[in-house]
Amino acid sequence: MTTIPAWADVNEETRKYFEQEWGKPPTSDDQVFEMLSLLTFQAGLTWATVLAKREGLRKAFHNFQISQVAKMTDEDVARLKNGECPIKNERKIRAVINNAKALMAYTATLPGPERKDAFMKVLKNSQGIGPDTWPTYGEEQLRLLTQFFSDWNFTFTGPKVSRSLVESFGLSLPWLEEK
Repeated sequence: MTTIPAWADVNEETRKYFEQEWGKPPTSDDQVFEMLSLLTFQAGLTWATVLAKREGLRKAFHNFQISQVAKMTDEDVARLKNGECPIKNERKIRAVINNAKALMAYTATLPGPERKDAFMKVLKNSQGIGPDTWPTYGEEQLRLLTQFFSDWNFTFTGPKVSRSLVESFGLSLPWLEEK
């Protein structure tokens, strides 16, 4: 049986998240984007706080559908900041919208067939790994992911967020396995 870490053993919602979602590879780009967005909102807050506001965040950000979030404007930012978002931090709201736009810009550079699940392919991009295999992330893969975020002008995506993103999807990191 897996030991529940302290951050997940806070309340029923965090335990449920840990047991049902934590450590499972994503199945869509929107799912990866949602996790990246939740991690953006989590900066300075507890995971329990973010999970408690998750449904409100989903509503505020079109269920984290990348194409819809990328269309959001300054008017949307003002609306969310002034009441329609459960976390009203303007920098974080703008970061989520910016990241959707950055992902759409990246995807637009790919040939049509390669656009499907492009964000998941970025996570899977690792030396010698087949397209249907999730890599084991080490420092080099984390560096490449963080560099991808930087190259495409994502925000709130430094090394800590990159590490948290891959950990959330169970991409085994060697330093986590050390005793």
